Amino acid sequence: MVNVQPEQWFLFDIPPPGFDPETASGQELEKYGIIPRPPDSSDLFDNWRRLFKAPVTFVDPRPEPLVPPPQSPNAVAPPARPANKVRALSEPGPGPDVSPALPAGAGSRLSHSSNWSGGYIVPTNNTMVVQVAAAWRLPTLSEPSDESNPPIGSLYCCSTWVGLDGQRLYLNSSLPQVGVMQWLQPSLSPPELAPTAFCQWWYRQGNGLPLSLPGLPVAAGDFVIASVWAKTAKTAICYLRNVTTSRIAVVGMKAPWLTPQDELSISGATAEWILERPTIPGETGLYPFPDYHMTEFAAWAAVARDAGPPQAPLDLRTARGIAMYDTQDNPARTAFISMPYRKGSAAIKLEYGGFEPK
Repeated sequence: MVNVQPEQWFLFDIPPPGFDPETASGQELEKYGIIPRPPDSSDLFDNWRRLFKAPVTFVDPRPEPLVPPPQSPNAVAPPARPANKVRALSEPGPGPDVSPALPAGAGSRLSHSSNWSGGYIVPTNNTMVVQVAAAWRLPTLSEPSDESNPPIGSLYCCSTWVGLDGQRLYLNSSLPQVGVMQWLQPSLSPPELAPTAFCQWWYRQGNGLPLSLPGLPVAAGDFVIASVWAKTAKTAICYLRNVTTSRIAVVGMKAPWLTPQDELSISGATAEWILERPTIPGETGLYPFPDYHMTEFAAWAAVARDAGPPQAPLDLRTARGIAMYDTQDNPARTAFISMPYRKGSAAIKLEYGGFEPK
């Protein structure tokens, strides 16, 4: 894993108290890193307003490398699980993998992943996604009761985030993302540790180190809104608003360099809303997965032919679900541990378990 250099992220001026993005000039929005305000009549205005509406306090996010909590000294190491974002979206065949909550027809099939659950969308008509966003409530974690041979005293972990790209083996398949990381240590009291707001520009060749945003405190049960905007082909701006506390963090990120002559670009080939089972730092295996019970992404995305201000909303009826699976022992089997269910045209509900389609 490579280190994140300071020049790979950047910050904006923080607006003064009482600043209202709805009445600010375009020059002020640019100064503070805020997405240009769509016309009031635009389909995108309500989504923009949900993210930036006053009253809201802009905070100094103070990005720094994310350091996960240490494992308990009495922990029994979990068995290694494969972790591979690139191959996370293998297409299943017809049959019981299709949930009635995702109606039969174009775009209704479920994909399978060992570390992702949620939804993703692929733009059509030669367009690219330049913005993705979602609103969700941070889940409350507990130790799984249906896991065979659970690792004693281990640190459980899951994250919820929105992002652009990062799927399949296409050129520039990197992943700018923003969201919240959560941990559970059953040997402690209380067992659930403080969540951490984070952003990351993941890329296959070096992974990319997650950045914590300690300037924006979050807690289980908080309602958050997150968005990633591809301002240019090589810069993304991440927004994370804690609606519960009326605070928002804004962080810019630059595309990683593979070599001094080769910088990645945003392809805009996919957008996703994900609950993830992260990789254990410094290892190839995945964290033990906690029982997160339920959460729901009220999601939307915007598309444009070139990176820049969002131009039109993407029809989320074509979004596909991702079911997370786990290989378990005694008896040896593969079971789903997180399932997506469509709610209308712009929301995806996730439930822990979900071994039987609903």
